[in-house]
Amino acid sequence: MCQTGIPFGEVNIVRSYLKIDGEVLTPTNYHPQRPINGLNCHRSEVSGKRLWDLFIELSKDDPYKFFKDCFIHNYFPLALMNKNAKNITPGDLKSEYQKKLQEICDKSLSDIVTLLHTDTIVAIGKYAEKRSNEIVKKFKLNNIKVVLIPHPSPRSVGTAEKWKNETLNQLKSYHILQLFK
Repeated sequence: MCQTGIPFGEVNIVRSYLKIDGEVLTPTNYHPQRPINGLNCHRSEVSGKRLWDLFIELSKDDPYKFFKDCFIHNYFPLALMNKNAKNITPGDLKSEYQKKLQEICDKSLSDIVTLLHTDTIVAIGKYAEKRSNEIVKKFKLNNIKVVLIPHPSPRSVGTAEKWKNETLNQLKSYHILQLFK
């Protein structure tokens, strides 16, 4: 996402499937070991590739079919790093900072799902599920159902095929697979 601004922003998919091009400006404050190369980035993002490859397959390579009923939002769209360029996740933060960031991110997610008249949040991973359930309670969004699919990270479920099969089974069990087609 740092390279493209797109959640799970695998660069090749952003260019070919989403048909996005242009210049990505470098922020004034970034870690020198993690330069922002935008759409010129040559590194592959495994989680993004897995996620978008599945959406491409389900939508028959037509982003208009996918985005007709779907929207992807990154609950925590910040890239925090330590001095060694290692990612800092919200769970790594001291509770006071974690709480402040969650208040902002919770409000943002609540505003987005309200604006889009969302009836189902498909949480990608346990953290997204936990935060989504919290905003449903906190903002009394009782008309919104939260469902979970595994995070596409190799650390979560291993191989791409295992993740894909598990995700498809989850989407089928929630009776929402047809929204992706």
